Amino acid sequence: MADNPLPRRPHAKHTRSAWLLVLGLVAAACNGRALATPTTEKPTGDAVVRVVDGVFDKKTLDLPVGQELLIVVLNGDDKVAHNLRFKTAPGDPKTKLERGPIVQKLTVRFDAPGNYRYTCDLHPLMTGVATVS
Repeated sequence: MADNPLPRRPHAKHTRSAWLLVLGLVAAACNGRALATPTTEKPTGDAVVRVVDGVFDKKTLDLPVGQELLIVVLNGDDKVAHNLRFKTAPGDPKTKLERGPIVQKLTVRFDAPGNYRYTCDLHPLMTGVATVS
């Protein structure tokens, strides 16, 4: 019998198994991403900032002067550390640098009106400005 120059077609059972494996991996990846964004909890605070794909979702915050405020940070980046820090505010208020997904809370008070920049210590291009008036 002569050698067949055409490649052998894989058995249908093996092809089906391979597709099931691929679909399982895709479903697991999608499920992991869905879990990475902590949205099941309704965050309550004076300001809520989400971190998704290495970006703060709010580049500006409007906050009142002279009040104790609760800033809620929702880090939805799975296994990536972020924090939120007001470098120019009195007392250098900041959350801990922690890997997501995680919900962090920061209590801060601005006694003077002005613009206060916030950033992530690990990712200096992640920035925003709180306008306090």
